[in-house]
Amino acid sequence: MERGRIYVFSSDPEYVWTQTRRKLLQLVADQTSVAIANNELTVELRSKERQDRELEIASEIQLRLLPRQCPVIDGIELAARCQTANRVGGDYYDFIPTNYDQLRQDQEIKPGDAATLVPWSIVIGDVMGKGVPAGLIMTMTRGMLRAEVLNRHSPARILQHLNRVMYADLDNSHRFVTLFYSEYDPQTKILSYSNAAHNPPLLWQTASQTIKKLDTDGMLIGLDPNSQYEDGQTQLAPGDTILYYTDGFTDAVNQKGQRFDEENLIKVFEEGCQRYDSPQGILDYLFEQIKAFIGSGHNNSDDMTLIVIRVKSTQ
Repeated sequence: MERGRIYVFSSDPEYVWTQTRRKLLQLVADQTSVAIANNELTVELRSKERQDRELEIASEIQLRLLPRQCPVIDGIELAARCQTANRVGGDYYDFIPTNYDQLRQDQEIKPGDAATLVPWSIVIGDVMGKGVPAGLIMTMTRGMLRAEVLNRHSPARILQHLNRVMYADLDNSHRFVTLFYSEYDPQTKILSYSNAAHNPPLLWQTASQTIKKLDTDGMLIGLDPNSQYEDGQTQLAPGDTILYYTDGFTDAVNQKGQRFDEENLIKVFEEGCQRYDSPQGILDYLFEQIKAFIGSGHNNSDDMTLIVIRVKSTQ
């Protein structure tokens, strides 16, 4: 590709364009071309370094916004993990106290304290898309939802308000959010919930040794400003276990192009509940199974997030 031209002028009327002079000019042209290319590469490298740094900062901010640890909630044990496909992901999960006044960050919280008896919101969601745009929308969703929770409405009303508030921004960005919102009451052991087209969590009922889905009707957040959502409730018993997950798990593909799908997830979740007594053990087992399915040396192309809740057998 032509990058420029070199012209040679001489005031000597007897100047002769010899082969030696031609080679010398070619040498100068080649060196100039290399210098220009090196300069462009340097500029491009510096630009890439700035972009990498910005992505690193975005990733750090996002990680700080996700819960650093699971809260202490009376009567249940929790475990959670978000594994992003890129440095910035679109998966979201959160634990939100419904009464901040009773929670103090400067004291140790133990089961049985007043703070652990406060109802907690347990949320999982997924922004359609990947990378920085999805991460920005995830951050926006988190802030708006946390503000909405303090109004103490039912789960369905909270999703309805959230959808109305976020609709214009999501419509302009041509993106949507799936969200499963639930509230656990430690005093009654009732889980109230509402679903905005997210993958329904799986409930392992220890008494019957069966799994059922927790689901209600509801559209994606950002699809229709007048979407209506339904409330659901379930009474939890000691030993019951709930798995919240994003579609990065069920859509994971192995080297043969086969999907992990929901059927396999239910199977390994059931195995995990039968083998392990702790949510962390179940969570680790599920991630081990998906890693083995995908195969060594291969990474999933989508974010994967899990929350595992188990009702304690004894207080």
